[in-house]
Amino acid sequence: MSLGSDDDDYVFFESLDTVDINILPDKILVTIFEFGSRITLQNSRLPFTILASHVCRRWRNVTHMTPSVWRSISIVDPLNLTVPRFCLEKAGGEELEFYLHARDNRNIDALDLLKEHSNRLYSLSIRADTPLALFVTFAQLRIAVNAPCLKRLEVYVNANVRQLPDIFMDRPPALSHVRLEGSTFGFGSGLMRGLTSLILTRRPSGLTLPSYQAFSEMLLASPELTHLTLDGVLPDIQLDTECIQIELLSLVSLELTIPPHYESIDGIFDIITAPNLRKLKYSSNWEPAWMALDLVLPVLAAKFSGLQEFHVAITSSEAFKEHSWVDSLLFRAFPELRVFILDAFDDSHIRYFLQVWAEYGTEGNAVLDWEGIYFEMLWPKLELLVVRAPFDDDTDEPSLDGLIEFLGSMRTSFGLPFDVKQGYIFEGLGREEDGQGREEERNIITTRDRLAALAARGERPLPPPPPYSTVQATGWERLPTGMNDPVDTLQDE
Repeated sequence: MSLGSDDDDYVFFESLDTVDINILPDKILVTIFEFGSRITLQNSRLPFTILASHVCRRWRNVTHMTPSVWRSISIVDPLNLTVPRFCLEKAGGEELEFYLHARDNRNIDALDLLKEHSNRLYSLSIRADTPLALFVTFAQLRIAVNAPCLKRLEVYVNANVRQLPDIFMDRPPALSHVRLEGSTFGFGSGLMRGLTSLILTRRPSGLTLPSYQAFSEMLLASPELTHLTLDGVLPDIQLDTECIQIELLSLVSLELTIPPHYESIDGIFDIITAPNLRKLKYSSNWEPAWMALDLVLPVLAAKFSGLQEFHVAITSSEAFKEHSWVDSLLFRAFPELRVFILDAFDDSHIRYFLQVWAEYGTEGNAVLDWEGIYFEMLWPKLELLVVRAPFDDDTDEPSLDGLIEFLGSMRTSFGLPFDVKQGYIFEGLGREEDGQGREEERNIITTRDRLAALAARGERPLPPPPPYSTVQATGWERLPTGMNDPVDTLQDE
């Protein structure tokens, strides 16, 4: 039976009935509540679990009978500990996830509370807005905290603090995750060893780049490292520096943000060997960093042939003088790619990626090289394209919507999957230099979503449209998303 047959569509629709949240088992609700309390830990509002417990009687019973949903303790106002104490009481003997927003001279009671329960700490996050608040907090914790269960440590500094003091002097815990934003412990710190996840972001102004030797020793001290984020914290690789390969055999995810005037972009990819890498993010607001992408693509294609997700983030709102750095090699590399993500504060940056993709893909049409297009040109295993941009360019150039629809029609004409997630990015509402523009999700157009929407309206899906060259697509509803049968489509042509 063909993929596009009516019978298949009918069966698929039958499986998409909505599920009433009231019939979810308690175990699923507990998982949702645990996740919600964890991801909202740094919010200044009431804890997620308290809000959930006031939705209905059943949810209240589930939350009050489950200590694990109370273990995320947030202190955003050190002078008001009523809610944190209540959550601690409900958490019982559970391991704790603790978040403290340190203030200058108002932390004593909060720190006493933290130290009282430090033997159950699993995760500790500290945010400080001034150097005084940070050093007072660290000094207090350094004296008395014994945290044998601590696995996750995160420190956010909104001030210029070049190097953090050691927070655990006598018995440092065996951490698995460290995130440092705005500062660092020093690249030789014992807290930066044996990790599975390391995130270093927003390098403090005035802090020199680490040498290759210090950088190499830091990474090699964590042989089981699976995730690495380096935002501006990159090694200083001179031409005369003797470098050997840094083998990260367990690394699965790598995120790099290239700061302005960093001259060793090719070197950073030359020295890192990660044969099991599956996710790569490349971000910068500096135009030469994108021109260098053309030079490093052959290295990326050779070293990371198993890559499944490639995330490109252009965090400058200025139009670049040229876009010659988008090379057609990009669309021949990474044959295992499943997800391609494009973020930009200017539509022109997204447009050039999509135009090169479309132009390169259609070159083969002239010679009807079907097999070449299917397997070499169009990322045959790509399942999802994510585009986040302002979507406000009123130039005469092709619109982003039009280019996305063209690519969708081209891919589905060859029976290739193509789902799209689209979002708005509002430049100026975040720190542009840090690539933190605010984003609002727009449409999620996927095969499952589209079929579910049609089923809800009692409609059948439209038949697969012919290739874009013979049909002018007019909107998202016309965008084919995996609906085509590749055999039927080619036979019709």
